[in-house]
Amino acid sequence: MAGMTSVVRLLERHKKEFSEIINTKLLQNLESVGLLCSEDKRILEEAESPAKCADGLISIISRKGYSAFQDLCLSLETICPHLLTKFALDIAGKFRLKSHLHLRKCHCQCLCELFNLCSNLASSAARVN
Repeated sequence: MAGMTSVVRLLERHKKEFSEIINTKLLQNLESVGLLCSEDKRILEEAESPAKCADGLISIISRKGYSAFQDLCLSLETICPHLLTKFALDIAGKFRLKSHLHLRKCHCQCLCELFNLCSNLASSAARVN
């Protein structure tokens, strides 16, 4: 799952900001969409620090795959859209695709499309090499 490695690296690069926005509302939202079970939510809520909570959530997303990242993005869209913009700009900057970033689209749709485009480019580059 090369794509998940990229997702985990993206979340790790923004872990400080990510840990600052993890709150009860986000965890409830993630539980309601099925990304977290009640036990996962309880463990994250009882984490020693926001950074440990972020580590736990990144681990869960890594285990559950790309659809879990999409669920996270959908939840962040309503709770913390500026973090989605940072994710998108990070990905776009890595691939010099800023001109392809149309912020009129919802943040989540833009981020997922951009992530898929970048994953496809990375896969193509790996096949050529």
